[in-house]
Amino acid sequence: MQIVKKIIALTLLILCSVTLYFVFSGRSSDRVLRSYRFRLPSCSGAVSASDGTVYVGTESSLRAFAEDGSDKWMFPLQGEVNDLPTAGNDGTIYFSAGKALYAVKPDGTLHWITPLTQVIGSSPAIGAEGDVYVGSYEGNLDAFDANGSLKWQFLTDGRIFTSPAVAKDGTVYVATKAGTLFALNPNGTQNWRFPVTNSATSRAARQVSIQSSPAIGPDGTIYFGTDEGIFFAVDSKGKERWSTNFNGQIASTPAISKDGTLYFNGGKEECLYAFDLHGKEKWKAHIGSTYDSSPLLLSDGSICIASEEGLFIIDAGGKQKFCLLGKRRVGQNWPDWLKSPLSDYFNIYGFYPMTPCVNKRGLIFGNVTEKELLVIEGRCGGEAKDRLWPTPTRRQK
Repeated sequence: MQIVKKIIALTLLILCSVTLYFVFSGRSSDRVLRSYRFRLPSCSGAVSASDGTVYVGTESSLRAFAEDGSDKWMFPLQGEVNDLPTAGNDGTIYFSAGKALYAVKPDGTLHWITPLTQVIGSSPAIGAEGDVYVGSYEGNLDAFDANGSLKWQFLTDGRIFTSPAVAKDGTVYVATKAGTLFALNPNGTQNWRFPVTNSATSRAARQVSIQSSPAIGPDGTIYFGTDEGIFFAVDSKGKERWSTNFNGQIASTPAISKDGTLYFNGGKEECLYAFDLHGKEKWKAHIGSTYDSSPLLLSDGSICIASEEGLFIIDAGGKQKFCLLGKRRVGQNWPDWLKSPLSDYFNIYGFYPMTPCVNKRGLIFGNVTEKELLVIEGRCGGEAKDRLWPTPTRRQK
């Protein structure tokens, strides 16, 4: 019996040693150095501000985490944060909770609050003059000035689950669940509308739905995906430039790097895709189901993305640099250093496919579940600041 106890104790000691070795050793530049988890009432996803602070919305508060990942402050709320917060150029954080739109200063104090008559269904977008744009489940796009006063309201043809996109000339683009991309003038009047159909594969065109927030290219072209799997490029006049069918939902917000590479994910093959802006595929990498996750561009040119199968960092050439394996193991013959003790945790609980966040220190904030935030310390660098889209005051949903 004593021998059995000694064997068990020795086994536990070896396991603890291996755990410490993998999590803290950091021999590889893409190794997990440290990780810890925050148990939250719920989690909207995380967004990083220019000073390195990371903001997370819960069902009862807005939480701020310092550059080193420690708790900074908590702003109490009467309702749940509806979607990903947005950080403005001056550090102000904009978000909706319940039926109210909030602006909170970087020190955690209230800047302003505006009561709403409807539930907001998207992350706010910030214009060049500080105007705030949000879409609602009732189908309205609302524009507020920098002090929280309503400027105008535009009624679309369906629910809005996507975040608006604001072009350099002030044009506001928003897509609806009914399947229409709207272009609105800065004064809130309609410029044009683009009803989306499945024309990429069928002449018997029918309306499709959109939950992919639009991205704007350097020449003004708008890029977005549909629930039916068609990815569109539409010019600034409302004319289709090109489209490709991926036969499966594309709900992610596209990202555009400084060299003009277009990244998006989804489709039947559950891949991260890299395209040029003319519709030619550069590469694709299988990552698994990513329903509510979008690609995040990093300062070294790589892409960070979460799926049900794990958390991935993929270089600009489509090669995998780093992976924390999730509930369904992907690929085969992974190097030993990828099989960290965190992989066992994800095998039990999975990985929640929501857009990750990386602060300038290189800490990765990702959702393990809807109610648990994982903070990983590695050496991946911060988010890319010279990207073409999202702009500094826009983050993917």
